[in-house]
Amino acid sequence: MRLVASLDIPYNINSCLFTPQPGTGRENDSADMELEAYIRLYALRAQLNGASLTSVDPAALPEPAGRSEKQVTGLRCGAGMNAFAIQWDGTMIPCSSLFHVREYPLQNGFEAAWKSLHEAAFRFPIPAECEACRYNSVCPACAAIHAQDAPLGHASLHQCMRARRLVESGLVRLNAPEYSNIPR
Repeated sequence: MRLVASLDIPYNINSCLFTPQPGTGRENDSADMELEAYIRLYALRAQLNGASLTSVDPAALPEPAGRSEKQVTGLRCGAGMNAFAIQWDGTMIPCSSLFHVREYPLQNGFEAAWKSLHEAAFRFPIPAECEACRYNSVCPACAAIHAQDAPLGHASLHQCMRARRLVESGLVRLNAPEYSNIPR
């Protein structure tokens, strides 16, 4: 990162690695880093960009995860809305990391498969806990990330704790008036 930053080359740090696809024999493998390693990387990036970070007292922060009265549906990214992925076996999925919806364009035709996948994207359950969560603005809205370790339609506790820890470390800020007393 220091070399790339010194050369003034744009770069990004991927926020997570997805678990391997079903059927690969590696479903339980994880090559992803621990959260604290990500925090060190993000802090180094901030330092290289000249930013100073101010940590936040955990006692000053709200608990993550609220609860919506109703189940919210509809993917909030391009997955199944304007994009798809074709897997090695010809199946169509909304994105390369979301395996819960599958269509078969080789058997049913591309147009029928896309129409069905697109409609399924509108019905896909979004984590209900996220709708009223105070960390909503700093947590990934990616349904695939939440679905890695939580039932469909529910938030990943890992992602909830990750969002809170990123706020504690000063790497991201909650953007709500009630947190104006939290050091930024």
